[in-house]
Amino acid sequence: MTSRPNVLWLVLDCARADRLGAHGYDRDTTPTLDRLAREGIDYTHAVSSAIWSLPAYTALLTGLYPRQHGVNVAGDRLPAGTPTIAQQLRRAGYATACFSNNAWLSPVFGLGAGFDRFDQMWFAAQDTPMRKAEFIVDRALGRLRGEVDKGARRTNRRLTSWLEEQRGTPSFAFVAYVEPHTPYTTHRDLMKRFGGNAAGDAYAYDWVESLPEAHHYPAERLEAASVSYDVEMRYLDSLIGEMIEDLEAKGLLDETIVIITADHGELLGEGGMMGHQCSVAEPLRRVPLIVWAPGMVEEPRVVSEVVQTMDVAGALADWCGAEWEPSPLNQPLPLRDGEVAPRVAITDYPQPYLDGLRGKFPEADLTPVADPLVCASDATHKVVKRGEDVWTGYDLSADPGELAPFDPARQPATEALRDELERYVVEAETLEGDAVGIPDDVRRHLKALGYVE
Repeated sequence: MTSRPNVLWLVLDCARADRLGAHGYDRDTTPTLDRLAREGIDYTHAVSSAIWSLPAYTALLTGLYPRQHGVNVAGDRLPAGTPTIAQQLRRAGYATACFSNNAWLSPVFGLGAGFDRFDQMWFAAQDTPMRKAEFIVDRALGRLRGEVDKGARRTNRRLTSWLEEQRGTPSFAFVAYVEPHTPYTTHRDLMKRFGGNAAGDAYAYDWVESLPEAHHYPAERLEAASVSYDVEMRYLDSLIGEMIEDLEAKGLLDETIVIITADHGELLGEGGMMGHQCSVAEPLRRVPLIVWAPGMVEEPRVVSEVVQTMDVAGALADWCGAEWEPSPLNQPLPLRDGEVAPRVAITDYPQPYLDGLRGKFPEADLTPVADPLVCASDATHKVVKRGEDVWTGYDLSADPGELAPFDPARQPATEALRDELERYVVEAETLEGDAVGIPDDVRRHLKALGYVE
């Protein structure tokens, strides 16, 4: 492969690692991703450093943990001058573009730095008359197909057009799809194929009303939400498949590294919760990570060791010849098992984002979920710190559902993780960000996603 390969980085909002067929899921949700996993490098134990979009996207672009980059900790906006992978690749001669379907991934929050072009796809119906017409036509054609597209089709058209314009120039495209994020939309044929009747609960945050007791969802409701989630996964997978085939046919994937991952996962009833707030459970942390690069990966392989998605930025800088100064807390992204020392993965939730919950449930006592959460895990064990000094341990190898917590100070394996987590909290020096007022157009989209009222 050339010393300056193209990069196409696709991020699926809320995608769980365990919902890929390549990872053993029995419903046919991801034939395209399964193919790319078989032909590339499939990281089966990839962990996100954050459990919701704003700090997670910031971590992907900066290679910094939430407690380091400070977004949603010391402010809502990434401090100006903080290096991002987009900036470094542009300085290395790359054309750069972002296509965002999530309003948290927005220049408003300082995440536009380094991108020559930044398309806020969620803004399509509020932009120019031409784009508003495009939005209306897409919706009309979608209804004829029995689908309600959230922007993936428009995104793929604009992405393909931009890549054609950059032919012959090294390019970096960062694409944030909003599927399978709630609210789940109807895709008639897929719903029938998967045995569902209608889109499952849009937000399903009614566990808040049960605090401090555990919420118990009826089995049929959990199944409805699960089917709706899988329908969205399959729909997006099919559009990614169409886009990949189109780019291959046009010769636009030659000398290209394709990265597929997620900002975070999703809870579908685990622990009596749904969504992606107020928890650091494994279905929120574990996400897909696939590197598909036929010109670089000579032999497809599975990497089963623990890795973090925030370390992709440093790997891309290395592969593309861009300058990158890693944080002392970063670790290299291995290309095969045994290439680097075993690592500890950290997921941080230092400032719970409760605005949406307060708006929906003004009478609820949110005290039980208002404490900061941070956890560390290796291949077999996990420790969670809640608030100032409440610790819980889990043996993930024997208890993958995290149903049997214990005192981590009583076992050597978790005692070492506890020490590592304490070191992280001490050494993660936080950047001072700025608080920003959320513009009305951004707020409308965030309300539709269930974040604010």
